[in-house]
Amino acid sequence: MSYASLITESKNQVGVIRFNRPDVHNALSTTMLEDIAMAVEAFDNDDSVRAIVLCSSGDYFTAGVDLQEFSQNLTDVASLLDRQKAAMLSLSRVRKPLIAAAAGYVFGQGIELLLNCDIVLAADNLCLAIPDASLGIVPGIGLEKKLLSAVGRAKTMEMLLCGRAMLAEEANACGLISRIVPLAELENEAFNTAAKIVQTPEFTAIALKETLKAFENPVYESAIDEAMMRARIIVGSDDFRNYLRKFSQNKA
Repeated sequence: MSYASLITESKNQVGVIRFNRPDVHNALSTTMLEDIAMAVEAFDNDDSVRAIVLCSSGDYFTAGVDLQEFSQNLTDVASLLDRQKAAMLSLSRVRKPLIAAAAGYVFGQGIELLLNCDIVLAADNLCLAIPDASLGIVPGIGLEKKLLSAVGRAKTMEMLLCGRAMLAEEANACGLISRIVPLAELENEAFNTAAKIVQTPEFTAIALKETLKAFENPVYESAIDEAMMRARIIVGSDDFRNYLRKFSQNKA
């Protein structure tokens, strides 16, 4: 199957999904997020695939939510959020190990993509940031819950409220990523990691993943519902719509 915003391939029992919207820094439109979920699900259901790698090219792993899409669909934002929630929940239910090879900038919703992966290999140029508050919005599909579990309340609040960036060394020190890899070696190391997983019995890999999920996040879906409720209130307000119109005009 082909996707407008992705390049996919399968080799040596590893499914590869490469983000491919370079003109907008791999911004996550609703359709792109759904494509990622569908591509991951397709590999998850493919008996010839044992591990899945997410990667991208260029200076951005992803610029996060596609604000242009939101500004062009102000009367349908709630529907977009529902579709994004469904896509992100689909990613959280994947059985096979999911590996991210993240380089460059990862903004907002892109961090939640990373947190839905089992292993995150980061290039030494990694930069994580959540600019949502400065844009008048709040993350709506569970980023707060996952980030809180990963780095604690203080760092989470500073990243959410102030948009403070976190670079690779700090992300590694607080356990947000698995480890740092030189940029030139990142994708090869992601494939080497996937190759080690391929050598593990599939039933064991799936059982380990499911066990850790059960210990780590028993209320993830209810937390998403809570976050979605607050996001809906904001995006349905006149204040938000006026703010987004002004933001779009200033960007034009």
